[in-house]
Amino acid sequence: MSSDVVHNDTQLYFETDIIFKMRLRLQEKIKFGGAIKRAGENVFNTREGYNESFLDSLPILRDNIPDFLPEICKNDTTVHRSKTKVSVVLNYHNELLSLLLRSVYTVIAAIPQQNFQELILIDDGSNLQAYEDLLEVEFLMSSLKVPVQFHRFDTNKGLIYSRRFGCQRATGDAVLVLDSHIEVKPGFLEPLLRAVDEN
Repeated sequence: MSSDVVHNDTQLYFETDIIFKMRLRLQEKIKFGGAIKRAGENVFNTREGYNESFLDSLPILRDNIPDFLPEICKNDTTVHRSKTKVSVVLNYHNELLSLLLRSVYTVIAAIPQQNFQELILIDDGSNLQAYEDLLEVEFLMSSLKVPVQFHRFDTNKGLIYSRRFGCQRATGDAVLVLDSHIEVKPGFLEPLLRAVDEN
């Protein structure tokens, strides 16, 4: 996507009609759950101390993500055009669904189509009885119109094992390993690709 603005009600190039509607329904379900958490004053959870009700109130895609790129990197986004194909590895364990979906969607939306090779998602032994909403992720991601690998471990094998597992299955020219609770803007990748292409 070339625009800096991503609206949460816009269908993206990698979404089928069914998945677009499913994302909007899921977003409303998450928001409703966040309102229940807020009403119960249980806004913080032991999962890293997240304010879950606030995070659940945010759309999966939003257009007001702060831009922290230095000026020199902003110039790279308009000048450098890379042909490098990137595999994205993203692993998670008992992640908050709204965070995970924002991570996945902003990353795919921000990577230029000519540079996107695949997304490799690894559920590192999440407790699906306690976090059953994570069961939604596999169907949603596997129905996107971009290559997605999905792996789920029966037991928690740890951060490094999961990332190494994902990297070993990557087919791109470069591998981008990310946390499962990030948001990025269009233009974040081009300065990284310039460094890859120069070496």
